[in-house]
Amino acid sequence: MQREFEINIDISYKNKFTDEWGAANLYDDESGYGVDYNYCVEDVDVNSCAMYLMKKDNDGVYDTYYDCFRHYEIEWDKADWQDRLEKQMNEFLDDMLSDIKVSEVKKYVKR
Repeated sequence: MQREFEINIDISYKNKFTDEWGAANLYDDESGYGVDYNYCVEDVDVNSCAMYLMKKDNDGVYDTYYDCFRHYEIEWDKADWQDRLEKQMNEFLDDMLSDIKVSEVKKYVKR
């Protein structure tokens, strides 16, 4: 199964207070699902998380399912922080695809 991972942040975000949607994305066009990583640091609160995506149409547009997410903080001090983020996003997608929550998601998001 071929998945496409893209990252849109770099180490300059380490100490930045921001709410960056689409900081990283993982797409699995074959299944029509994916994961969006929202990097969110506000004051002392880190609210970053991976959120489940569902393909909306054949044009490659995905909808975010906001009720289906997993908290994940980037480990900036690790040299392989990008690989770790990609691994977490893949694990989240695998869990969602194998979990009954997929059928629950379909109730709320029209394909």
